[in-house]
Amino acid sequence: MQPAQNRAIALWQNWEAKEKMLSEVFHNDKGHGNFEREKYECLSAGLARIAPLIAPDEKLVAALIGKSLKRLERQLYPNRFLRSAHRVKRVVFDRPMARLRLVSLRKENIAVLDSAIGKLGVDTARLDLSKALDFERNAMDFRLSSPLGRDKRFEVVLHLQKDDSGRFQFEGYTGKLKNALDTSKEKSFHFDAGLDISSREALNLLEGRAVLKDFDDFGEKKWLQLDFDGSSGTGVMRELGRSDSFNLGDQMEKMAESLKRPELREAYVLNALERGNQVVVNQVSGEKLFLEAAPLSGKIVFRDASQKVIALEKLLKKKEKSLALTPELKITRTKQRPQGKALGIA
Repeated sequence: MQPAQNRAIALWQNWEAKEKMLSEVFHNDKGHGNFEREKYECLSAGLARIAPLIAPDEKLVAALIGKSLKRLERQLYPNRFLRSAHRVKRVVFDRPMARLRLVSLRKENIAVLDSAIGKLGVDTARLDLSKALDFERNAMDFRLSSPLGRDKRFEVVLHLQKDDSGRFQFEGYTGKLKNALDTSKEKSFHFDAGLDISSREALNLLEGRAVLKDFDDFGEKKWLQLDFDGSSGTGVMRELGRSDSFNLGDQMEKMAESLKRPELREAYVLNALERGNQVVVNQVSGEKLFLEAAPLSGKIVFRDASQKVIALEKLLKKKEKSLALTPELKITRTKQRPQGKALGIA
């Protein structure tokens, strides 16, 4: 998560960003755009938000903003009686109403974000957005991490951006596979919120497997698989639809026939492959094989315990040689590595 920011400086920067936007809209016509009133309302409301719990390092900038507000107030309300009436109205009515609106906005915003982020498989209770969100910022990132082994980690960086209404929107996240021993093997990709990719699916994609996702309300499904540039470790998302050559059902039918294993046609096997998981195939000898869908290569891939690819022809020859000693292959359900709820703030 980002370190604490000087809220008074953030308030001034927010005004500068808004001033730039107004200048572009009104073509620097400050009279038409009523910049002074906009500036006064923006800075006054912001200062009222941070004043109750102002930190020592924020006091200097807050004091400068206060002086600027006094000058603006004299410009907007040159009559001292009107100025006094405005101050009373601001203290008695405007500020309490603004505070109530802000509390309601934050509560609603946090509920929406909890729902959106929770769909990723992330434990939002550990994020505690009610305390972590800083509404003086325009953008925030939250870094979460989960170990995959002694030297590997899976990191997720959540990206939040504030819209014109003052609410934070979940823009998506960056998934990273970290390797402490070999940084050249690290991989990353930015997943837009609209892709609806869970953290478990993101890990599967980063590890090179494919995921089948719905793309519209008419049941159209597409395979997603990352194609990595080995030099940078940043993937490119590839899509394969029904019109492409890869058909999981047909592939598994052929595989089941070749291996004489009808279990490969079972729904739980197909569903696991569609989610990007590996299916573990246990041989009677104790050797494990890992089955995964690889639409980019147009086939189902077998891997050994060290995750090296094994050709089907080689597998069939091994089976023929050991058939007398190891009569059949067995497929067992294995518990997948939990990702979402294991992610914590790094």
